[in-house]
Amino acid sequence: DVPEHNVTVPSRQATVLALLINELVANAIGHGMVGRRKGHLSVIAEQTHPNQITLRVEDDGQGPPDGFDIE
Repeated sequence: DVPEHNVTVPSRQATVLALLINELVANAIGHGMVGRRKGHLSVIAEQTHPNQITLRVEDDGQGPPDGFDIE
């Protein structure tokens, strides 16, 4: 899902965002959908401040394994 939001960025930033979104979606599919034939993935961009956009990629995958340490 890519819900419609009124987010506008200059073309140079749009290119960078496209690359970033591609990597985040590939990661969500590669890690969050392991062993599954179907899943749900959302890409959400919201203008949170005048010069700031929050970008979220969410999936309904299995999440990190038990004992996962981000460090």
